[in-house]
Amino acid sequence: MSQTAVTKVDGDYFDLPGTVVYTQAKKSLPEKGRLEINVSDPSVRDRFTWNAEITLDRRSNDIFKHILLNGDGSVVETYGKRVIEVTDETAAELLNQLATAAKL
Repeated sequence: MSQTAVTKVDGDYFDLPGTVVYTQAKKSLPEKGRLEINVSDPSVRDRFTWNAEITLDRRSNDIFKHILLNGDGSVVETYGKRVIEVTDETAAELLNQLATAAKL
């Protein structure tokens, strides 16, 4: 099982130098895969549409997911500018994939 690296991300890119804008947890997965979770800091949530961003990259298994948990409670899957609403069925599948990845 690989280690998870947790980093607090400074807001330089967002014109908020010296402010933590989100906390990032990254875990390497087999065959150059990764699981990355970013959680926005409550003090700057008005700058983001999302409260959490999840990326699961297991291309060796043909799985790539980029999920946003939005401040309004909605969950969407995004690929560039393409945004797909996540159904309950898809959410259950995503949770299963994340749970599997977390165990690697």
